Amino acid sequence: MVELINTAQAQIISKLRTGQSLDLYIKRSKIFVQQGEKQYIGVLPDDIGKRLIKFMRGGSKYEAYVRSSSPNSVSIFLREVKKSARFKDQASFVFSEKKLPIKKLKGKAERKEEDEEEGSYEEEE
Repeated sequence: MVELINTAQAQIISKLRTGQSLDLYIKRSKIFVQQGEKQYIGVLPDDIGKRLIKFMRGGSKYEAYVRSSSPNSVSIFLREVKKSARFKDQASFVFSEKKLPIKKLKGKAERKEEDEEEGSYEEEE
């Protein structure tokens, strides 16, 4: 799933439907997303676009479909249809995981010590 940048006007985007097929065109080191041959929809972000340009010029083929749209944004699915033999061992799509702050979980012993310090206790039967 990719969120397009520099999207078209709201009246053009409003005509898009979920699952609708879109076309990808390389132009000026960017990948433009269009409906048909003339209706501009948006552009892939530079990081994804530059990577896919390398694969597309090497013979790989991709399809694009509308995932969702709102007046100011368009989200698409990209699907690899054909992988060039030249890139057989390289993934087309690389996902980077954002590192979220990790809260250290306290062990059972640490919780018990804190409870004792606070004066709380558990009754024994």
